[in-house]
Amino acid sequence: MLSILSNPASLAAENQLGITNMSLQNTLLQLSSGQRINSGADDPAGLAIANGLQANISALTQSASNANDGVGELQVADGALAQVTTLLNQAVTLATESASGTVSDSQRVAIQAEYSSILSEINRIGTNTTYNSSQVFQNVGDATSTATNLAATTTLGGQGGFATSADNGLSLNSALLSGANNPSGLTLTINGNTVYTAQATDTVQNLVDAVNATGQFTASVASGSLVITAIGNTTAPTVAGTLTTNAHTVLGAFTGTAGSSTAVTVTASDGSGRHVTVTDNGGLTVQNLITAIDNSQEGFAAELNNGSLVITDMNAPTDSPAISGTMTTGVLGAFSSSTGPALTSIYLSDSTSAGSSAITVGIGAISSSSIADGNGGNAVNLSNTNLSTQGAAESAVSSINQAIQNVASMRGSLGASINRLQSAGNVINAQVQNLTAAEDGITAADIPSTVANLTKYSILEQTGVAALSQANQMQQLVLKLLQ
Repeated sequence: MLSILSNPASLAAENQLGITNMSLQNTLLQLSSGQRINSGADDPAGLAIANGLQANISALTQSASNANDGVGELQVADGALAQVTTLLNQAVTLATESASGTVSDSQRVAIQAEYSSILSEINRIGTNTTYNSSQVFQNVGDATSTATNLAATTTLGGQGGFATSADNGLSLNSALLSGANNPSGLTLTINGNTVYTAQATDTVQNLVDAVNATGQFTASVASGSLVITAIGNTTAPTVAGTLTTNAHTVLGAFTGTAGSSTAVTVTASDGSGRHVTVTDNGGLTVQNLITAIDNSQEGFAAELNNGSLVITDMNAPTDSPAISGTMTTGVLGAFSSSTGPALTSIYLSDSTSAGSSAITVGIGAISSSSIADGNGGNAVNLSNTNLSTQGAAESAVSSINQAIQNVASMRGSLGASINRLQSAGNVINAQVQNLTAAEDGITAADIPSTVANLTKYSILEQTGVAALSQANQMQQLVLKLLQ
C-alpha cells in the first residue's frame, strides 16, 4: 500500500542506520584507545573487576618500592658495620701489640691515641650514618623513670612519659599510658595512698594540682618528668605509677630513703610464668645485676644503656617484658624495658586487608659504649677499655673480640632481613605481572575482532544510507498516479 501520511520503510532504514552508526563509533573508540571498556556502560561488571585489579596493581607496585627502600636502608647499615669490623680488627691488633712486654709505656701512649680515634670513629658511624635523612642505628626505650636524691625528691616519668600538645601545653597523652583496655588510666600513689587517677582528657597540670592539694607534697614538671617532693621531710616519698611508650614499659615505682645503703630488686616477667628476680643488697655492682639476669636461664637479657637498665625478653623480642622493682635513690637512675633495636615496619599491601602485612626489621644502636649482638644482647662497652698499660690491653683483647663477634651477629641479622625483603619483592613483582595480565584480558580490546567489526559496520553504514535513500524515493511513486 502506498501512503503519503507515513513512510515505514524510511523509518526502519533510519533506525537501523542509527544503530549501525553507534556501533561504528564504539568500534572506532576501541581501536583508538586500545580498550574494550571505555565507559561504565560498555561492561559494568567487567569495569568493577578491572578497577579492583588496578587498585591491587597500584598498591603492589608501591609495596615493591617499599621493599626495595627497606633493602637499601639495611644495605647502608651493613656497609657501615663492615667498616666497624675493619676498625675493630685494627683495635684488636693494637690491643695485642700493647699487651706485649716488648712495648714501652711511651709507645703505648701512641697506641692509646690511635685506639681512642678508632672508638671515636665508631661513635661517629653510629651517630651520623643516615638513610633518607633518618638515623640508621638507634635503639628503642627512650622513655625512662628516674629516681633522684635532690631534697628528698622522687621523679616519675622521664622522656616520653609526657607529650607536648599543639598549644605548647603539657598534657597526658593517653596513647602513652599503660593498660590495653583502659589506655587513659594512670594511677599515681604516694607512700601507698592513691593520689590521682588520670582521665583521657586530663592535663599534666591536673595531675600537679592533685599532688599539691594533699598539702604533704609538691609537684612540678621538669624536662618531661613529674618531680614530687615531700614538704618538710628529708625522706624521698615512695611513688608508684606506670607509663608506657611504644609498648616499652617504663618502671615508675621507687622506694628508699635519702642516704640509705644501695639496694635494688628487679623482676622481669613475660606474663606466662617465666620470670627472673635479682636482688642487690648493696654489695653487688650494676654489672653483677646484669650478669645475674643474663645467666638466669629464663630467656631475659639485660644491659645498661645511657643510665637505664634495659631488659629484653629474648624469646619474644618484639614484646615488652613486664618490669617491676624497688631501688634507693641515686643507684641506677632509671629502669626501662626495651625490645632492643628500633623497629622499622616495611608495609606491603595489595590494597585489601587480607593482602596487607608488614615486615619489621630492627637496626640497633652502635657506639663504643654499647656494641650488642643481632638480638640486642651481650652488649660490650669499649669506652671503659684502654691500651695504656699492659694489663689493661690484655683485658681489652677479649672485649674487642666479643665486639667483633657482636658486629658479625648484627650483620647476619641484617642479611637475613635483606633476603626476606628481596624475597617479598620477588613475590610482589610476580603478583603485579599476573594481575596486569588479568586486568588486560578484561579491559583490552581484541584488535582482530574489532577490525572485523569496523569493516562490517562500515559496509552496513553505506548500505543503510543507500536503503534510506531508496525508501525516501518510494513516496514519489504516488505522484505518478495523479498524472
